[in-house]
Amino acid sequence: KPAVMELFRDFSTLSPGERHSWCAGFYGIVQSAFREQDDNRRLLGNLLVLERYLHTLEQGLGERKKAGPSPGLRQAVELLWSCLEGHTSPLDFQDFANDLDACVFAHNVGGQEAASQEFWDRQIGEAQRTAYEWLALEWAASLLMELVSIAGGRVDDPDKEAISQVDLYGICDMLDILEDACTELAGISVCTEQGSRYKEMADQVYAAPLFQQLVAGIQDDLKTAIAALPEEYAALREAYSSRTILPAQYAAALVEY
Repeated sequence: KPAVMELFRDFSTLSPGERHSWCAGFYGIVQSAFREQDDNRRLLGNLLVLERYLHTLEQGLGERKKAGPSPGLRQAVELLWSCLEGHTSPLDFQDFANDLDACVFAHNVGGQEAASQEFWDRQIGEAQRTAYEWLALEWAASLLMELVSIAGGRVDDPDKEAISQVDLYGICDMLDILEDACTELAGISVCTEQGSRYKEMADQVYAAPLFQQLVAGIQDDLKTAIAALPEEYAALREAYSSRTILPAQYAAALVEY
């Protein structure tokens, strides 16, 4: 189908203009390709990419001798997999989902008042969490809340009450952030001004083997998610238990970026 073919085009063979269009329209491309897919496949697509992102984060934090991912993030991912595999109902984790979502909101608006202090202390902790971990926390919390909303559970955030399907925005958000990081990691001069110099910088990023490898990996994850059968989910989780989103040599630099 055209939408699926567009998602899985070989990014390395596209022209500079086609690469710009593909990246700028990535969310719409993913949404179109998954339009006919059920929530299990949509959730699996998120989880396969999220797992690899988390392993790079863990690797970088470990190399920098920083605190590992928070208990709340680890539990959120565990619950998402458990739900996908049919072991847990969203109604069983609605309290956790709302509390974690409140912590993300509190972080984003710059104060902890909106979140339960007890939950924050237990699940987020006192360690200074990196922006990369907060991306993962927001991504996982949003997925949990979407599942709770779809199941008709308690949703404290009015903006999340009417959700009818699992979203794929987290993957797109991650690609945007890692695109910025790849600029630095690939040694490309940063330009913040819009115009021809900015386009030149983007052309270099999209042509960089590191970014092209990142895109190809995400495409492989989403292709796997579309083709996977429910009885394969547990094996996929095991297969992805150590895969990373970036090559190992970039993990520590990413955490510091």
